[in-house]
Amino acid sequence: MTVTYSDVMGGWSGTGNIDADPLFVDPLNGDFHLGHFATGQASDSPCIDAGDPAIQPFGTTRTDSVPDFGILDIGYHY
Repeated sequence: MTVTYSDVMGGWSGTGNIDADPLFVDPLNGDFHLGHFATGQASDSPCIDAGDPAIQPFGTTRTDSVPDFGILDIGYHY
């Protein structure tokens, strides 16, 4: 299996993969948005701007729905 540009607990070889706490907003209550300092969370998720740079962002991972720009975030809220 090939995994790229993902946050994998315990690590996984592959381009762009990281092993870090994704700092979800409120995972215990089902909110898996990425933490963004700009939206009031305590810190930025390491998944921000960590996705495949060849793919243009087309949505957002932020709780305030501000569109993403620049490098794609690792996350499913697009």
